[in-house]
Amino acid sequence: MHQASVSPQTDSDKGGHSVMSTSTKPAFLVAAGTFVLSALLRIPHLGRVPNFTFDEAYYVPQGYSMTEYGYERHFADGGQDAFGTHALDKVFTTGGDFVVHPPLGKWLIGLGELAGPTETWTWRISAVIAGSLVAALVALMAWHLSHSWKWSALAGGLASIEGMIFVESRTGILDIFLTLFVVAGAAAAFKDRDSLATGWWRPWRIAASMSFGLATGVKFSGVIFLIAYLWLTIAWDLRKPGSTVEALGRTARNFVLVPVSSAVMYILTWTGWFLTDGGYGRHSKSNIVASWLHTQIEMLTLAGAIETPHNWQSGPWAWLIQWRPTMFYTVTEPCEGDQGSTCYQIVTSLGTVPIWIAGILALIALGWLLARFRDRDSALILAWVAAGYLPWWFFSGRTIYAFYVVVVAPFVILAIIVVLLRLHRSEHSRSSLARPIAVGLAIAAVVWFWLYYPVYTAEIISDGTYSRLLFWKGWR
Repeated sequence: MHQASVSPQTDSDKGGHSVMSTSTKPAFLVAAGTFVLSALLRIPHLGRVPNFTFDEAYYVPQGYSMTEYGYERHFADGGQDAFGTHALDKVFTTGGDFVVHPPLGKWLIGLGELAGPTETWTWRISAVIAGSLVAALVALMAWHLSHSWKWSALAGGLASIEGMIFVESRTGILDIFLTLFVVAGAAAAFKDRDSLATGWWRPWRIAASMSFGLATGVKFSGVIFLIAYLWLTIAWDLRKPGSTVEALGRTARNFVLVPVSSAVMYILTWTGWFLTDGGYGRHSKSNIVASWLHTQIEMLTLAGAIETPHNWQSGPWAWLIQWRPTMFYTVTEPCEGDQGSTCYQIVTSLGTVPIWIAGILALIALGWLLARFRDRDSALILAWVAAGYLPWWFFSGRTIYAFYVVVVAPFVILAIIVVLLRLHRSEHSRSSLARPIAVGLAIAAVVWFWLYYPVYTAEIISDGTYSRLLFWKGWR
């Protein structure tokens, strides 16, 4: 492999030469197509599950509470069950509820419920939009890396049919919204890294910082990506030519620009809490700022202390290899017309395994590219993977789940694209392997997605189909 970074070129269909891309129109066409494809895959039978799946029991009623009251209202006894049966007047009592996560994700779920909270598809439609945007952003990042619509389309297509992203894009929980803002921040970070902008006005740097602030407004784990981005910006600026004084000035500027931009967006996600009077902890201290800070500390303390055992919890060692995905929904009942047999309706967060196998190999290859060539794209992708994955190794005592790694899935796909792109552009005979490998992976991923679509969408399946698809004991 003869170069450590991707030059702004696109592969020609004629003769294998490379030419400079002069238009971003193909990028946005591929991204738009990816969004439409993703949405069309996700929308059918969105309301098939008639009640809560997994943590929807918390976030769906809280989303409704956000749009009704501006904060998470305290549940009445049996309030979550009442919401599930559409008895909306019996869901809440007065006062704010003590919650684990910031409000933005619940606001977004609530926006979908404005179409009618008694319709279960409205609980999940915001997640559909978020997941489709994630796939479109992956396609745009692949374009930025390759300047080829083919590699962009491959990346977007893989993101559209990756099982974990797909399932969480049809579920009213928070992680797909966290993923959306993290991926948006990463996309802006790519643009910022390659931008010629200097001084305080760095539009892409501000956009990335704001996105990571919004990610933190969904879940506190978003701040890890913000910290990673701050250090990346410092590293980029220190590599630029200039005196020591200039380098220190750029570093100091980053310590202001990045945190302030993100903090502003994070605080804005709490607008409902500030503008209303009933949120949890609203009057816990002598003034509103002290009350808000005290509430943040309490939430962080609780978020790190959840240790209640759960049948579907798993450690991070098992996440990338899909050892123990999370079962979001399970119903067993006698098969219609055959009372002696059992049928299932399930929703599992099992990823598209061919993508994850290729992704693990690609991450190893990125490590080699970084060590051997100081590959800039490899460094950035590995940084996002590390931010989304490695911190969970320090929370082994906490109750954690495999579906948390959905935030890493887009970067696993980008890792595959970068490795195939490097292979394709190498000067050696193995360059001819890139396209057959890409086609083979795409076919394997499509076949997997088609086979496992029933357990991603709660289709009624027989006991034989259940055993055939979920053959690994850790999957059931």
